[in-house]
Amino acid sequence: MARHSALFGLVCWGFAAVVLALPAGLRGQPPPAGAATVDEETADKYNDFCDQVSERFERAAAELTSRYGLDEDQQETVREMIAQSREAFLRQHGREAFDLFQRGRAVGQYMRQEKVGWQELPADIREDLVGGVLPLLDVFVKQATGLADALAQVLDDKQREQLSGDRRRMESQFQFARASLQAMSGRAPFPPGGRPGATTGQARTQPAGRAFAAQPTDEWERYVREFVRRHRLDEVQKLRALDLLKKYRALANEPLRRQAETQPATRPASQPTTRPAGGEALGGLRRRLAGLRKQRLLLRELFEQLKAELDKIPTAAQRQLAEEERRKSAAETRPAKG
Repeated sequence: MARHSALFGLVCWGFAAVVLALPAGLRGQPPPAGAATVDEETADKYNDFCDQVSERFERAAAELTSRYGLDEDQQETVREMIAQSREAFLRQHGREAFDLFQRGRAVGQYMRQEKVGWQELPADIREDLVGGVLPLLDVFVKQATGLADALAQVLDDKQREQLSGDRRRMESQFQFARASLQAMSGRAPFPPGGRPGATTGQARTQPAGRAFAAQPTDEWERYVREFVRRHRLDEVQKLRALDLLKKYRALANEPLRRQAETQPATRPASQPTTRPAGGEALGGLRRRLAGLRKQRLLLRELFEQLKAELDKIPTAAQRQLAEEERRKSAAETRPAKG
C-alpha cells in the first residue's frame, strides 16, 4: 500500500517546491526586482510556473485514479474537481507562490555558492521564507481537505474506507510539516526526525576547518590553537600567534557589528509579519544577500591574511617537524592496499 494518498502527494509537491526547489521554468536569472510593471521575461516565467502547477494537478488526478481504482464516471468527476482546484489556486495564490519561489531560489543560490546550511542563514531571512510558506501550506491543506470531502461523495464503501485511512495519515503528515517549518524559523524545536539534512540544502554538519561560518572568529581561534599545537610553538611564539588572532578578530568583528546593528530585530512569535509586495521583497532580499556575500568575502580574505602571518612564526625546524607529523598521520589513516 502506498505510504500516503495522492491528495497528500499533491500538497507535498506544493510544500516542497516552495521550501526546497523551483520548477525548471524558474531557473533562469529573474529580472531586477521592484519594477513598476511586470516585464516580458517575468511574465514568461510566471506562465511557465502556471504550466508546472497545471501539470502537477493533472498528475494528481491520474494518481487518484490509480490508487482508488476509479471507474470512468468517477474519473470524470475527479478531473473536474482537480481542474476547479487548480484554477482556484492559480487565481487566488498563483502570484504569491511565484514571488515566494523567486525568493526561495535567490536564497538557495546563495546557499549553494557560499556552501552554507539553512541554520547558518541570518534569522530574519529564515523567518521571512518560512513566514511566507506557512500560509501557503494552510492553502494546500484546505484544498486537500476539500478534495477529500468531494472525493468521498463519489466513492463506494470500500474506496471510502481506504480514503479514510489516507486522510488520517495526511493529517499527521501535515502536523509534522507545520512543526518542521516552525522549527526551521527557529521558533520551536525540531520534531523527532524532522531536522533538515544536507540533501535538502538545509542545516548540516559543518566541515572541519570552515573558518567563516555564522561565528567565523570562533573557528579562527580553533585554527590558531591547532597551529600552535602542531608546530609546538614556545610561549613567546604562542603569544605572537594569539596577538595576531586578536588583531584579525577585531578587523572581522567590525563588519559583523555593523551587520548586527542594521539587521532587522527578531520578531516575537505572536507578532504578525508584514511583508512588502513580491518585487520589493525580492529586491530587498537580493540586496541583503549581496551584502552577506561581500562580508563573507572579506572574512575569507582576513582569514587568509591571518594564516599567512601565522606561517611566519615557526622556525624551519618546527615547520619540518610539523610536516613530518602530518605525513605520518596521513599514512596511518590511509587505507591499506589489499
